[in-house]
Amino acid sequence: MKQIEIISWLKSGKNRMKIFVNLNEHTIPSEIVGKMFERSGRKAIPDYIIISRVLRELRDKKLIRLMVKEKTKVGRLYELTKIGKLIKKKLKL
Repeated sequence: MKQIEIISWLKSGKNRMKIFVNLNEHTIPSEIVGKMFERSGRKAIPDYIIISRVLRELRDKKLIRLMVKEKTKVGRLYELTKIGKLIKKKLKL
């Protein structure tokens, strides 16, 4: 997939772009939920479902990678791949 197609794909989904922007080195899903859905300190299950779906999509596009074993259910660390960092730089984020 070309860089411009990836950028278009990211921008076409409001949650995709927000999650991609909030990804830093060694990010776990609960940190993203905390940044995106700040509601009186409470994190709802649907928020995690949204995050999980988008993280899976970003992994499929090779923009991020899982840094722990696939079986890990809690504290799954993600980081941007080289392609992800390049795209983030192009978006000037």
